[in-house]
Amino acid sequence: MTISLIANEIISGLGSPSDLSDSFVSFWLRTNVGKLNLALDSSFVLSGSTGLSPAIEEDQKIIWEKMFDSYYWGKKVADNLGAVGTNTALEVSENGFTAKMVNKNEVSKTYLTFKKDTDVELNGLVDAYKRNKYAPVQVVGDDNVAWDARPTTKETNRT
Repeated sequence: MTISLIANEIISGLGSPSDLSDSFVSFWLRTNVGKLNLALDSSFVLSGSTGLSPAIEEDQKIIWEKMFDSYYWGKKVADNLGAVGTNTALEVSENGFTAKMVNKNEVSKTYLTFKKDTDVELNGLVDAYKRNKYAPVQVVGDDNVAWDARPTTKETNRT
């Protein structure tokens, strides 16, 4: 799957916001391959201008998308907190005309909630991926053999 297709999926998943473009999301994905490698203990490298080598699997792609979602909501929080001091009036009425202004602090709290929820989901996905990825190499011991099937010698006779 190409990076541009993953970028399209990310933008669609966020509801096609006007402040995101395919090129911006593709650039973010390309520059954060190392972050994906660290999170998943993987070794992806950019191959050409369109993809990754080795090919990315579906569960890895979902984790990468969640990483971008976390970045996006964090950026929205920072953008809104930078402008908190600009809106002091919440509602103004004059001559039958009413203007309501958005409280940027409340919007930032909502974005922060989105970011926290995304981070919790991302951590859960990474943990589940790692748990499913690793399996024991060797099981040591003879406790998987029925007691009656064991040879009876002095070493194994536990009386």
